Amino acid sequence: MDQVTVVARTHWFNGWFLRLLSTPYAVTDSAEHRIRWGAASTVPVTDDDARIGVAVRYFDRGSLLGLEKVQLGAGHDHGTELVFRNGFWNHDPFRLVGTAVRTD
Repeated sequence: MDQVTVVARTHWFNGWFLRLLSTPYAVTDSAEHRIRWGAASTVPVTDDDARIGVAVRYFDRGSLLGLEKVQLGAGHDHGTELVFRNGFWNHDPFRLVGTAVRTD
């Protein structure tokens, strides 16, 4: 089993609302992994070609919202964090906005 590091960030406009009322989750293929806002979280993936995304659950119940998965691709760099952020509006999905090189 492989691992990938994910960071969930919010847009500056609606971030206060999401951080107050929701919990972020990293979703890999069909597994959900609870993560924290702005913190690097390592989650397992089944293979190098897995699909991954970030979504939220309000009040830690109900269905996941804002999920838009991306394909990792074979041979992804294990020392890179995938940074996801939602859009301007609260209902915008979390999209991959960049990567950051881990220094640890």
